Amino acid sequence: MRPADLGRECGVSAQAVRDYERDGFLPAAERSRSGYRMYTEVHAAALRAYLALVAGYGHAESGRIMNAVHAGEVGDALALIDRGHGRLLRRGGYPLDRIAGVVRQIRTAGGTGILAAVLDDWRRRLTVRGLAMLDASARLSHYLRLSEAVAPEGSREVGGLTGGRGPGGRGGRG
Repeated sequence: MRPADLGRECGVSAQAVRDYERDGFLPAAERSRSGYRMYTEVHAAALRAYLALVAGYGHAESGRIMNAVHAGEVGDALALIDRGHGRLLRRGGYPLDRIAGVVRQIRTAGGTGILAAVLDDWRRRLTVRGLAMLDASARLSHYLRLSEAVAPEGSREVGGLTGGRGPGGRGGRG
């Protein structure tokens, strides 16, 4: 599909699609004989993942996540996502050491009443941003699974993405 078609499908301009490819947020597009970009469902999944990430992590962090994915550093991308989830827990007022303390209290007290109250309060504190992070994680997971499905048999690519060489296997970005 053309940049305009992909952009329309995802609610962004054709120029934004080209910019996202240039910045390494999308894998490199194949080119037609006449030099036009040709995008596939893999590109659409990558764009959906990036846009979902933006809602939960912001533009800069989402760009870092997608750049890591396209550099074959999926572990680094997942670490960035984990850090975002940790920040969300702390923003919700419950650092991990407090959660561990609550679990110890429940074990000592022998009841779950306090747990129910804490979980109800935590659920209320789960922000729109937190829900967006969960959605983004699901979309990124879909993209990674889809990109694995199109990786050439026997290639050294990670998830259909060339490890360590930038988007589309080229050196550098875009």
